[in-house]
Amino acid sequence: MHALQALGFLQKADSLDDILKIGQRMNGTVPGYFVARNMRSVYTLLELHKKVGGERGFFYWQQLESQAYQSVDEMADAEESYLWVLSTCAAAATLLGLFGTVWGLVHSFLRISQKQSADIVTVAPGIAEALMTTLVGLIVAIPALILFNYLSIQVRRMEGYYMEIAAEFCRALQTLFLG
Repeated sequence: MHALQALGFLQKADSLDDILKIGQRMNGTVPGYFVARNMRSVYTLLELHKKVGGERGFFYWQQLESQAYQSVDEMADAEESYLWVLSTCAAAATLLGLFGTVWGLVHSFLRISQKQSADIVTVAPGIAEALMTTLVGLIVAIPALILFNYLSIQVRRMEGYYMEIAAEFCRALQTLFLG
């Protein structure tokens, strides 16, 4: 897994160049994107430090740490940005199935009142309609709900990996910036 590789590489990093090489080595992966994105912030702050002067240290470290964890939040938000569609499908399909059930039963009762008879020929079409809409609602809702829950768990798991990478990234930078 790329996240575990990135953690291993970050644990061995001894310089900014080592961290930059991790981003280049893991190009095209989420951990590579994370490292590259945050290294841009590091170099921006170092350039600012050269212009403004003063000590490297705590202020820069706080900004870098904040940026790293903000990156994690943004990446997790991007991963779950379409999960609402599955959640909405699961809820709406259930309600539409229920609505169809009621509609079919209403049709059955209307036919009973029209024919003044409750035999199977009178009731069956409405009951069949009710059962079909219930079935279709469940066919949509159950897989959508299962997929929503599965993907939500995967996003949380990936967010945990991102947090570990951010913590290790920050530890490596802290060692470099604060000694």
